[in-house]
Amino acid sequence: MTVTPFINITEGDEVTIHCEALDGNPAPHILELLFEDNSPKFVSDELEFVADIGDDVSISCEVHGFPMPAIKWFDQNSDIITGEEENLNITVRLSETLVKSTLTVTVADESYYGRYTCKATNDIPPDDEQTMEIVKPGSNADTVAVAVTCTVIVVVLIVGIVLGILFYNKRVSKKQSNNTDYANAG
Repeated sequence: MTVTPFINITEGDEVTIHCEALDGNPAPHILELLFEDNSPKFVSDELEFVADIGDDVSISCEVHGFPMPAIKWFDQNSDIITGEEENLNITVRLSETLVKSTLTVTVADESYYGRYTCKATNDIPPDDEQTMEIVKPGSNADTVAVAVTCTVIVVVLIVGIVLGILFYNKRVSKKQSNNTDYANAG
C-alpha cells in the first residue's frame, strides 16, 4: 500500500493534512507520522450540573491527546467508576485525537450528589484531570455568592444612608446654631 500525504504549511498558518491511500484502504497509522505526541488536555468546560433526585445527569469530558488518552472516572470518594455500578453508566466516543467520555448518573438519592473526576492518561506526561460536580437545585456556590454579595451591598447602602442622614442633621443644626448666633449679635 502506498500512502501519499499532502501537507501545505505556510509560516504562521495552521497545518492542513490530507491523507490518501492509493489502493483505497484507510490508512489510520499515518496519523502516527503526522501528529506530534501530546499529553492529554481537556477541551470541555462545564463543571457544575444541577439535578433533582430521580434525574439522569450526563457529565462529559472531552480530551485531546496523542497517543489516544485513556479515561478513568472517579467518584467523590476517589473510587474508580467502571460503569457497571447501579445508576452509573459510561459511554466513550473516539475520533482521531479526541476522546469524549460521558458518565451518566441517575441521582437515586442524596449520595449521588458530589464531585466526579475524569482523569486522562497517555504515554506523554503530565496526566490531566477535570472535576465536575452534581448539586441540588438552589444549592450551588454561585447562588450563595450572589446572596452574600447582595447582603453586603444592602448593608453598605443602609450604613451610607444612616451616615448621610446623621451628617445632614449635624450640618443643619450647626447652620441653625450659626444663624441664631448671627441674629443675637445683630
